[in-house]
Amino acid sequence: MLQVLRNTLLPFFLLAAGIITASYFIINSPQFKEMPSLMAMASTLDITILIPGIYFLFIRKSYIPKLTVIPVFVLSFIAASILLPKEHQQTLSVIEYAIPLLELFVIGFTIYNVRKTIKAYRHQKGEGQHLGFIETVNQATENAFGKGVFANVLSTEISVFHYALLGWKKKIETENSTYFTYHKENGYVAFMITIALALIAETVILHIWIAGWNSILAWILTGISIYSSFFLMGDLNAARLRPIFFTDEGIVFRAGLRWRTKALYSQIETIEYRTPDKEKESFQNFALTGDANVLLTFNTDINAKGLYGINKTFTKLAIHLDDKKGFKEEIEKRV
Repeated sequence: MLQVLRNTLLPFFLLAAGIITASYFIINSPQFKEMPSLMAMASTLDITILIPGIYFLFIRKSYIPKLTVIPVFVLSFIAASILLPKEHQQTLSVIEYAIPLLELFVIGFTIYNVRKTIKAYRHQKGEGQHLGFIETVNQATENAFGKGVFANVLSTEISVFHYALLGWKKKIETENSTYFTYHKENGYVAFMITIALALIAETVILHIWIAGWNSILAWILTGISIYSSFFLMGDLNAARLRPIFFTDEGIVFRAGLRWRTKALYSQIETIEYRTPDKEKESFQNFALTGDANVLLTFNTDINAKGLYGINKTFTKLAIHLDDKKGFKEEIEKRV
């Protein structure tokens, strides 16, 4: 992921910033006033066509989905609408007709992929695997589209909306009755509800303020805020429904939507009731909010999978448990 960011996205962002900066100076130069129509058209094409084209060339051999060219185009269109004077946006108005076509394409592409994922999900469930929803959907998307960024992004987005919209009455996802919660004693529920309510109020105020300046940007920011609210609610429900649980072989660790991993009992070296020192210790933090109250040390590397397929390897895991004493006693019985 870091390699993709360094070798693909960073050079693109630098080039895009250079193109936008150059366009800004051209639009505000004396020469622009001499040939406004020609230079406005050139600047419009540079921003709305050249930038997405460069982005596509950078990502075409990477794991980044080609469909991400569309949001890059939309953002480029917004940038052009901000930079260009209103009286010189004729070319931009012509390009604007492409947006409804892109919307239809995205809708059709989404429906196709959702149907394909549902088919793979039902097949996965039909094999009798007792996995959580996130794990099952992730396997389904990988079976449908192959391992890669697209499958990971799609499974994450499906999981977010599943738990946000349908997670209120779902049953706890465990393979047996020995499980431990991590969301009750740390004030996580109250914290997330407060943040969600504040986000809703802020979104309304921000939308009204920005709409007077740029309606497209206002709706984009509103969409981001709405998605953020869905994510917060999804993470809250996932934390309720996805506790840490014990199996015959080991422990399955989960942290809402954010992280999941498992460790064999034989891999556990020590378990301590303490908060790790962030400056002196290297560890993976599964605490949803606040400080962890349990630190597990393993004798081998453990790999955790997070949002959008992010992977982390560690030998120390920090968690916050509602019943840390019972958790340690359960481990001692099994190790």
